[in-house]
Amino acid sequence: MQRKKVGIVSIVIGLLMFIYGGFNYNPSEKKVNASSFNVNNEKFNNLQWPPIAGVLLVVGGIAVVLFERK
Repeated sequence: MQRKKVGIVSIVIGLLMFIYGGFNYNPSEKKVNASSFNVNNEKFNNLQWPPIAGVLLVVGGIAVVLFERK
């Protein structure tokens, strides 16, 4: 039963990875804070992964679910 749960979770994560392909995040860091004068440093970061990684997770999850020991 435990392997079946792991297989289903990997299928779901693989599908999400394949559909979205990555995400952007923008951390903001305060550099100067003097009364009404503020200076912020924003970085624009992009995290991408190859679509084949999602496909491999889906295929692996399906294999785990189908070939579970009974």
